[in-house]
Amino acid sequence: MSYLKEKYEQFINKAVFKTINHKDKEIEYYTLGDNSTQTLLLLTGGSGVSEPFFEYCLFFSKRFKVISFNYPECESLNSLVDIIFSIINNEQVKDLYICAQSMGGIIAQVMLLKQPKLIKKLVLCHTTTVTKNLQQLYANKLKENTKTLKDLEPVPELVLKQAVTNKIKKSIEQHLFVNTEFWTNLFQQSIKQCNKQQLITPIILMNDFAKNYCFNEFSFADNANKVLIIDSKADKAFTAEQKLALNNIFKDASKQHFVNESHMGILESSAKYINLIDSFFENKL
Repeated sequence: MSYLKEKYEQFINKAVFKTINHKDKEIEYYTLGDNSTQTLLLLTGGSGVSEPFFEYCLFFSKRFKVISFNYPECESLNSLVDIIFSIINNEQVKDLYICAQSMGGIIAQVMLLKQPKLIKKLVLCHTTTVTKNLQQLYANKLKENTKTLKDLEPVPELVLKQAVTNKIKKSIEQHLFVNTEFWTNLFQQSIKQCNKQQLITPIILMNDFAKNYCFNEFSFADNANKVLIIDSKADKAFTAEQKLALNNIFKDASKQHFVNESHMGILESSAKYINLIDSFFENKL
Protein backbone atom coordinates (compact mmCIF):
# COMPACT_ATOMS: atom_id res chain seq x y z
CA MET A 1 0.00 0.00 0.00
CA SER A 2 1.33 3.44 -0.92
CA TYR A 3 2.05 6.08 1.69
CA LEU A 4 -0.85 8.26 0.51
CA LYS A 5 -3.35 5.38 0.46
CA GLU A 6 -2.28 4.41 3.97
CA LYS A 7 -2.71 7.99 5.20
CA TYR A 8 -6.09 8.27 3.51
CA GLU A 9 -7.31 5.07 5.19
CA GLN A 10 -6.16 6.46 8.55
CA PHE A 11 -8.18 9.59 7.81
CA ILE A 12 -11.32 7.60 6.96
CA ASN A 13 -10.96 5.52 10.14
CA LYS A 14 -10.47 8.57 12.37
CA ALA A 15 -12.99 10.98 10.86
CA VAL A 16 -16.30 11.30 12.70
CA PHE A 17 -19.06 12.12 10.23
CA LYS A 18 -21.89 14.26 11.57
CA THR A 19 -25.10 15.97 10.47
CA ILE A 20 -26.87 19.10 11.66
CA ASN A 21 -30.19 20.61 10.66
CA HIS A 22 -29.85 24.17 9.40
CA LYS A 23 -33.06 25.90 8.31
CA ASP A 24 -34.66 22.53 7.48
CA LYS A 25 -31.64 21.43 5.47
CA GLU A 26 -29.42 18.51 6.47
CA ILE A 27 -25.78 19.62 6.50
CA GLU A 28 -23.01 17.01 6.62
CA TYR A 29 -19.51 17.60 7.97
CA TYR A 30 -16.79 15.68 9.79
CA THR A 31 -14.36 16.17 12.65
CA LEU A 32 -11.03 14.69 13.73
CA GLY A 33 -9.33 15.15 17.09
CA ASP A 34 -10.83 16.00 20.44
CA ASN A 35 -9.33 19.33 21.54
CA SER A 36 -12.12 21.07 23.44
CA THR A 37 -10.68 24.59 23.21
CA GLN A 38 -8.87 24.99 19.86
CA THR A 39 -10.54 24.18 16.55
CA LEU A 40 -9.15 24.25 13.02
CA LEU A 41 -11.56 24.77 10.14
CA LEU A 42 -10.30 23.58 6.74
CA LEU A 43 -11.98 25.33 3.80
CA THR A 44 -11.39 23.67 0.44
CA GLY A 45 -11.08 25.25 -2.99
CA GLY A 46 -13.34 25.50 -6.02
CA SER A 47 -13.76 21.74 -6.42
CA GLY A 48 -16.00 21.97 -3.37
CA VAL A 49 -14.69 18.67 -1.98
CA SER A 50 -12.59 18.44 1.17
CA GLU A 51 -11.27 14.87 1.43
CA PRO A 52 -8.11 15.62 -0.63
CA PHE A 53 -6.91 17.58 2.42
CA PHE A 54 -6.77 14.40 4.50
CA GLU A 55 -3.05 14.87 5.31
CA TYR A 56 -3.84 18.23 6.90
CA CYS A 57 -6.72 16.71 8.85
CA LEU A 58 -4.49 13.97 10.24
CA PHE A 59 -1.55 16.21 11.15
CA PHE A 60 -3.49 19.02 12.79
CA SER A 61 -5.90 16.72 14.64
CA LYS A 62 -3.00 15.99 17.01
CA ARG A 63 -3.61 19.32 18.73
CA PHE A 64 -6.81 20.74 17.23
CA LYS A 65 -10.30 19.54 16.70
CA VAL A 66 -10.38 19.69 12.89
CA ILE A 67 -13.63 20.45 11.07
CA SER A 68 -14.20 20.18 7.32
CA PHE A 69 -16.93 19.40 4.80
CA ASN A 70 -17.91 19.44 1.14
CA TYR A 71 -19.61 22.68 0.21
CA PRO A 72 -23.40 22.25 0.36
CA GLU A 73 -25.90 23.79 -2.05
CA CYS A 74 -25.88 27.57 -1.48
CA GLU A 75 -27.19 30.67 -3.19
CA SER A 76 -24.85 33.17 -1.54
CA LEU A 77 -21.73 33.55 0.56
CA ASN A 78 -23.88 34.78 3.44
CA SER A 79 -25.93 31.59 3.41
CA LEU A 80 -22.80 29.41 3.36
CA VAL A 81 -21.14 31.41 6.14
CA ASP A 82 -24.33 31.04 8.22
CA ILE A 83 -24.12 27.27 7.74
CA ILE A 84 -20.47 27.28 8.80
CA PHE A 85 -21.24 29.25 11.95
CA SER A 86 -24.05 26.77 12.73
CA ILE A 87 -21.50 23.95 12.55
CA ILE A 88 -19.11 25.94 14.73
CA ASN A 89 -21.85 26.57 17.29
CA ASN A 90 -22.80 22.90 17.25
CA GLU A 91 -19.19 21.99 18.04
CA GLN A 92 -19.05 24.64 20.81
CA VAL A 93 -15.94 26.23 19.31
CA LYS A 94 -14.10 28.72 21.52
CA ASP A 95 -10.93 29.56 19.56
CA LEU A 96 -11.17 29.18 15.80
CA TYR A 97 -8.21 28.74 13.47
CA ILE A 98 -8.82 28.62 9.71
CA CYS A 99 -6.79 27.25 6.81
CA ALA A 100 -8.43 28.27 3.54
CA GLN A 101 -7.41 27.33 -0.01
CA SER A 102 -8.45 29.31 -3.11
CA MET A 103 -12.28 29.59 -3.00
CA GLY A 104 -12.06 28.83 0.71
CA GLY A 105 -10.03 32.02 1.16
CA ILE A 106 -12.91 34.06 -0.22
CA ILE A 107 -15.31 32.42 2.22
CA ALA A 108 -12.86 33.01 5.07
CA GLN A 109 -12.70 36.74 4.32
CA VAL A 110 -16.47 36.98 4.71
CA MET A 111 -16.23 35.05 7.99
CA LEU A 112 -13.51 37.40 9.25
CA LEU A 113 -15.71 40.35 8.36
CA LYS A 114 -18.63 38.90 10.34
CA GLN A 115 -16.93 37.46 13.43
CA PRO A 116 -13.35 38.76 13.73
CA LYS A 117 -13.07 38.10 17.47
CA LEU A 118 -13.80 34.39 17.09
CA ILE A 119 -10.97 33.85 14.60
CA LYS A 120 -7.54 33.56 16.23
CA LYS A 121 -5.44 32.74 13.15
CA LEU A 122 -6.26 32.63 9.44
CA VAL A 123 -4.24 31.15 6.57
CA LEU A 124 -5.18 32.44 3.11
CA CYS A 125 -3.56 30.07 0.63
CA HIS A 126 -3.49 30.61 -3.15
CA THR A 127 -6.51 32.90 -3.11
CA THR A 128 -7.62 36.43 -3.98
CA THR A 129 -10.03 39.21 -3.00
CA VAL A 130 -12.15 41.98 -4.53
CA THR A 131 -10.92 45.58 -4.57
CA LYS A 132 -11.96 48.65 -6.56
CA ASN A 133 -9.19 48.31 -9.13
CA LEU A 134 -10.23 44.70 -9.84
CA GLN A 135 -13.92 45.42 -10.43
CA GLN A 136 -13.65 45.41 -14.24
CA LEU A 137 -11.83 42.08 -14.17
CA TYR A 138 -14.59 40.63 -11.99
CA ALA A 139 -17.31 42.19 -14.15
CA ASN A 140 -15.90 40.25 -17.09
CA LYS A 141 -15.66 37.09 -14.99
CA LEU A 142 -19.23 37.59 -13.78
CA LYS A 143 -20.46 37.78 -17.36
CA GLU A 144 -18.53 34.62 -18.24
CA ASN A 145 -19.77 32.73 -15.17
CA THR A 146 -23.39 33.76 -15.78
CA LYS A 147 -23.19 32.30 -19.28
CA THR A 148 -21.60 29.14 -17.88
CA LEU A 149 -24.44 28.68 -15.39
CA LYS A 150 -27.01 29.09 -18.15
CA ASP A 151 -25.17 26.62 -20.37
CA LEU A 152 -25.08 24.09 -17.52
CA GLU A 153 -28.85 24.17 -16.88
CA PRO A 154 -29.71 21.35 -19.33
CA VAL A 155 -26.56 19.32 -18.61
CA PRO A 156 -27.32 16.02 -16.80
CA GLU A 157 -25.69 15.52 -13.41
CA LEU A 158 -23.58 12.54 -14.51
CA VAL A 159 -22.23 14.45 -17.51
CA LEU A 160 -21.33 17.42 -15.31
CA LYS A 161 -19.58 15.16 -12.80
CA GLN A 162 -17.47 13.67 -15.58
CA ALA A 163 -16.64 17.12 -16.95
CA VAL A 164 -15.56 18.37 -13.51
CA THR A 165 -13.48 15.23 -12.97
CA ASN A 166 -11.80 15.64 -16.37
CA LYS A 167 -10.97 19.28 -15.62
CA ILE A 168 -9.41 18.37 -12.27
CA LYS A 169 -7.56 15.42 -13.83
CA LYS A 170 -6.02 17.76 -16.40
CA SER A 171 -4.93 20.15 -13.67
CA ILE A 172 -3.44 17.31 -11.62
CA GLU A 173 -1.50 16.01 -14.62
CA GLN A 174 -0.16 19.51 -15.25
CA HIS A 175 0.85 20.30 -11.68
CA LEU A 176 1.23 17.13 -9.61
CA PHE A 177 4.34 15.35 -10.80
CA VAL A 178 3.88 12.18 -8.75
CA ASN A 179 0.92 10.07 -7.59
CA THR A 180 -1.38 11.46 -10.30
CA GLU A 181 -3.49 8.29 -10.36
CA PHE A 182 -4.12 8.43 -6.61
CA TRP A 183 -5.18 12.10 -6.66
CA THR A 184 -7.36 11.69 -9.75
CA ASN A 185 -9.18 8.72 -8.22
CA LEU A 186 -9.65 10.54 -4.91
CA PHE A 187 -11.15 13.64 -6.53
CA GLN A 188 -13.34 11.48 -8.76
CA GLN A 189 -14.58 9.51 -5.75
CA SER A 190 -15.30 12.73 -3.83
CA ILE A 191 -17.11 14.40 -6.74
CA LYS A 192 -19.37 11.35 -7.12
CA GLN A 193 -20.74 12.16 -3.65
CA CYS A 194 -21.91 15.62 -4.78
CA ASN A 195 -25.11 16.52 -6.59
CA LYS A 196 -25.34 18.89 -9.54
CA GLN A 197 -26.26 21.93 -7.45
CA GLN A 198 -23.26 21.38 -5.19
CA LEU A 199 -20.96 21.27 -8.21
CA ILE A 200 -22.16 24.63 -9.52
CA THR A 201 -22.27 26.28 -6.08
CA PRO A 202 -18.64 27.53 -6.31
CA ILE A 203 -19.53 29.43 -9.50
CA ILE A 204 -22.57 30.95 -7.78
CA LEU A 205 -20.43 31.98 -4.80
CA MET A 206 -17.82 33.61 -7.03
CA ASN A 207 -20.56 35.61 -8.75
CA ASP A 208 -21.87 36.75 -5.38
CA PHE A 209 -18.37 37.78 -4.30
CA ALA A 210 -17.84 39.75 -7.53
CA LYS A 211 -21.21 41.53 -7.32
CA ASN A 212 -21.63 42.24 -3.63
CA TYR A 213 -18.21 42.64 -2.02
CA CYS A 214 -15.40 45.16 -2.32
CA PHE A 215 -12.57 45.48 0.21
CA ASN A 216 -9.83 48.03 0.81
CA GLU A 217 -6.83 48.51 3.11
CA PHE A 218 -9.15 49.44 5.99
CA SER A 219 -11.53 46.46 5.74
CA PHE A 220 -9.32 44.11 7.77
CA ALA A 221 -6.76 46.53 9.20
CA ASP A 222 -7.46 45.52 12.81
CA ASN A 223 -7.09 41.81 12.04
CA ALA A 224 -4.33 41.59 9.42
CA ASN A 225 -1.75 40.57 12.03
CA LYS A 226 -3.59 37.28 12.59
CA VAL A 227 -3.34 36.35 8.90
CA LEU A 228 -0.78 34.36 6.87
CA ILE A 229 -0.88 34.77 3.08
CA ILE A 230 0.66 32.00 0.96
CA ASP A 231 0.99 32.59 -2.77
CA SER A 232 3.28 31.71 -5.65
CA LYS A 233 4.51 33.34 -8.83
CA ALA A 234 3.88 30.07 -10.68
CA ASP A 235 0.20 29.92 -9.63
CA LYS A 236 -1.76 30.75 -12.79
CA ALA A 237 -5.23 30.49 -11.23
CA PHE A 238 -5.09 34.19 -10.32
CA THR A 239 -3.39 37.11 -12.02
CA ALA A 240 -0.49 39.02 -10.48
CA GLU A 241 -2.94 41.89 -9.88
CA GLN A 242 -5.32 39.61 -7.96
CA LYS A 243 -2.50 38.33 -5.76
CA LEU A 244 -1.21 41.85 -5.13
CA ALA A 245 -4.67 43.07 -4.16
CA LEU A 246 -4.89 40.46 -1.40
CA ASN A 247 -1.46 41.41 -0.09
CA ASN A 248 -2.41 45.09 -0.12
CA ILE A 249 -5.56 44.73 1.96
CA PHE A 250 -3.66 42.61 4.50
CA LYS A 251 -0.55 44.78 4.69
CA ASP A 252 0.41 43.65 8.20
CA ALA A 253 -0.10 39.94 7.51
CA SER A 254 2.66 37.35 7.61
CA LYS A 255 3.52 36.39 4.03
CA GLN A 256 5.14 33.50 2.19
CA HIS A 257 5.76 34.10 -1.51
CA PHE A 258 6.79 30.94 -3.31
CA VAL A 259 8.22 31.01 -6.83
CA ASN A 260 7.60 27.55 -8.27
CA GLU A 261 4.55 26.21 -6.43
CA SER A 262 1.45 25.71 -8.58
CA HIS A 263 -2.14 26.35 -7.52
CA MET A 264 -2.14 22.76 -6.28
CA GLY A 265 1.08 23.18 -4.34
CA ILE A 266 -0.84 22.74 -1.10
CA LEU A 267 -1.38 19.09 -2.14
CA GLU A 268 1.76 18.52 -4.21
CA SER A 269 4.10 19.90 -1.51
CA SER A 270 1.96 19.11 1.52
CA ALA A 271 4.86 18.55 3.96
CA LYS A 272 6.29 22.00 3.21
CA TYR A 273 2.92 23.71 3.53
CA ILE A 274 2.00 21.85 6.72
CA ASN A 275 5.28 22.86 8.38
CA LEU A 276 4.77 26.48 7.34
CA ILE A 277 1.18 26.63 8.57
CA ASP A 278 2.07 24.85 11.81
CA SER A 279 4.87 27.36 12.47
CA PHE A 280 2.42 30.21 11.92
CA PHE A 281 -0.09 28.71 14.34
CA GLU A 282 2.72 28.26 16.89
CA ASN A 283 3.85 31.92 16.46
CA LYS A 284 7.22 30.75 15.13
CA LEU A 285 7.25 32.65 11.83
